[in-house]
Amino acid sequence: MKVQLLSFLTFSAVFDFFSVSAGTIRGETTGSSAVIQLKYDVSQLENKAVFLKFSEAGCTACKDNAPVWEELAKKFSNNKDIVIAEIECNDSNYLCEENEILSYPTFKYGDIDMLRGPYMGPMDFESLHEFTSENVRLTCTIHANHWCNDEELALIDLLRKMPLEELEESIDDMNSAEEAEYEAVEDKLEAAEMLLQAAEKNLKKAKKGSVNTEIEFANAEVISAKKAIEDLEVEFDILMDKEDPFELTMMEELMDELELEMES
Repeated sequence: MKVQLLSFLTFSAVFDFFSVSAGTIRGETTGSSAVIQLKYDVSQLENKAVFLKFSEAGCTACKDNAPVWEELAKKFSNNKDIVIAEIECNDSNYLCEENEILSYPTFKYGDIDMLRGPYMGPMDFESLHEFTSENVRLTCTIHANHWCNDEELALIDLLRKMPLEELEESIDDMNSAEEAEYEAVEDKLEAAEMLLQAAEKNLKKAKKGSVNTEIEFANAEVISAKKAIEDLEVEFDILMDKEDPFELTMMEELMDELELEMES
């Protein structure tokens, strides 16, 4: 009888251990906590906005703000669109590396695949609740218009009333304007690279003549050309990272919707 009882208790303990571990791996609440504990799988956060706390084992500050984070999680526990979560950073958690977390706790928010932040505001409940309500959200889209504000909804309504031909023309015009921006910077970059080649050739020639003033002048031209290229590369990177105008994004989404309707 004792052996059977011991076997039952051992099995129960093992079962409980794996149940809790599985829950943590999937990204579920543990115990009585309302905070979603993330580990590997973040698929449950698809189409949800997350306010995520990056913590580390042994972090005193992480423990200090745990109660207010729990209070915030309980407040939003019935919200189907917003998730309050936490992830403990270690070598196996790619999210920490991907988001370049250097100190703990760090708080980021928004789409789990493209988190914004960090949040640097006050850590009292009222401030966190206000920030979450106003800022922890996904991007407004045609099909997820519950994330849209009144101005965005008004624009979507206006676009839906636009004739198809006018919609297509507007999309082409805005895309052409964006392409023109890229091409303008590319042309400047190409010109700067040609100037650098010419400056380097002049410097090489000046060094053969051994006239110090000519060498200094040619060297200054090389430095100036290199600086121009660096500045233009930064400008181009900023341009590439810039999001499409909201109006263009909505028009393209609407066009996709209309094309699907015409195909069906």
